[in-house]
Amino acid sequence: MEFDRKKFVKLFLAEAREHIETINNSLVNMDTNICSEELFDMLMRKAHTVKGGARMMKLLPISELAHKIEDIFCSAKNNAKTISNQNSKAIFMALDRMKEHIDLAEQNRELPINDEQLIKTLILATDN
Repeated sequence: MEFDRKKFVKLFLAEAREHIETINNSLVNMDTNICSEELFDMLMRKAHTVKGGARMMKLLPISELAHKIEDIFCSAKNNAKTISNQNSKAIFMALDRMKEHIDLAEQNRELPINDEQLIKTLILATDN
């Protein structure tokens, strides 16, 4: 039996879209910028799952963005216990870009690899 990469990519993209929506909705629905440890753990797990799956599917721009989002959640959990409005905006921009990448991947189109400015923004958010 031959390995059907397209089938696995399709499954990953559907799962990634769900994880991205969960992260997005969780941030939108936060009453305050303060997160519980359980919420941070869930957000980090979702980002980590997208990161790893994207890497396995060789969708590296998605993996890199998910990695930076995971870093922000990890840093916030270990330090401030909050997600600032500025950091939320950076995460929302990255989630939107990831959705764009998923749309392209679903159309079997090549993903742009130049997210350099967004990556810099996410790195700065990790340090805040």
